[in-house]
Amino acid sequence: MKTWFRLFSIIASLMLLLAFLPPLFAAETINISVETHRPYYNPEIGLYVKRASFYLLGGEDIQWWQGGAVFKYYLPSETAKQKIDIVTRHLMEMFRELGFIIVAGTVKPIYVKIVYLFDGVLEYEGFYFVDGNGTVTVEWSLGKPLVITVNAVATVNASTAKYLGKGDWEYIYYNGGYGIRSPELAIPRPQAEEYELLVVPREGFTGITIEVENYYHNETRAYLLGGGPESYKIDTSAYGYTLKDSGTFYSRHPSLEIVYDEEGMNIYTLNWFWNTKS
Repeated sequence: MKTWFRLFSIIASLMLLLAFLPPLFAAETINISVETHRPYYNPEIGLYVKRASFYLLGGEDIQWWQGGAVFKYYLPSETAKQKIDIVTRHLMEMFRELGFIIVAGTVKPIYVKIVYLFDGVLEYEGFYFVDGNGTVTVEWSLGKPLVITVNAVATVNASTAKYLGKGDWEYIYYNGGYGIRSPELAIPRPQAEEYELLVVPREGFTGITIEVENYYHNETRAYLLGGGPESYKIDTSAYGYTLKDSGTFYSRHPSLEIVYDEEGMNIYTLNWFWNTKS
């Protein structure tokens, strides 16, 4: 009888322990989701929704800017020589791979413009560029600087942040049919008591065109409403957060200008309204 009682006590203790295991494991992560300020039509889902897929970065003190960055490489700086050499060398390789044979004389590239479209997080020259529909433009002319322009909704100092992951729509099978699970991302619980999250939605925005006037010139520029990046200081003892996008106008135009010349490297902040840099 005592043996059965002891066995029953052990089983009861194990069942009690198992009952508490899910919360213990859940406490090791924080669940993050992103909600837009207004419902929007998502063509991939075919519905009006308020949740958005997103990229997430984290750090104790994130340094970031709305918009992208432009890099200018001037000769005779060593960095410019290396970058331009890479561009011209690969242009000549492409020339030959296209089928051209130099029977006599010489050939050299004098101008190129290449545009890449990206959906994700790129790292370049110490920065992260985050966007669901960003572009990288590489442009060079003989005798002129090499210019690399990254149009993105967020530029981040890579030394201050870490890429944590992507929250995306998930198609699931249940009850004999398919459903869609809203984007959510479980991240490891940070060790610091306070932690900063930078959320960059991939969707949920509306593109518009605004004519910008300032003292120097007028220009038409594309802006986005809603779905913009936003940073949050969070309490790491919480189990989850539903974050909101910025819900304001923002642009992919460069906010930073990084210049490499014979004096070294300099970083300037661009003010598009006043058409100045500092």
